[in-house]
Amino acid sequence: AEAYDLARTSAARIVDVRTEPEYNQVGHVTGTPLVVWPRDGGHDGMQAFVDQIADKFDPDEPLLFLCRSGARSHSASHLLTRAGFKRAYNILEGFEGGQPGKGWRNAGLPWQQG
Repeated sequence: AEAYDLARTSAARIVDVRTEPEYNQVGHVTGTPLVVWPRDGGHDGMQAFVDQIADKFDPDEPLLFLCRSGARSHSASHLLTRAGFKRAYNILEGFEGGQPGKGWRNAGLPWQQG
C-alpha cells in the first residue's frame, strides 16, 4: 500500500522485473514498465539490465522495483544503487507475496492481467 501511495502521489515509478510470462499471465500493476531481471546472474546480463534501466529512467528519479515475492526486486534495487541510482527501492512483499495473504495483489491494490 505504501508503494502504491508513493507511485500515485509522487514522481516515484514502479518497475516490474519479473519475466514476461509472469507479467502477462499472472498480472501486473497497470502502467508499469517491464525490465526483466537477468536469470543467469552473469556480469553481462547485469550490465545489460543496468543499461536498460539507464535508457528509460533518470538516476535521480525514485524507482520502486517489483517482482513476485521481493527477492529479485531486492537484488535489482541494490545493483542499481551501486550503479549510481540514488533512489532505487524494493517493494518488500512483491506482486504475489512470499506468504499467503501478502503482496500487491492480495492487498487489493490495482492490477491487470494480460
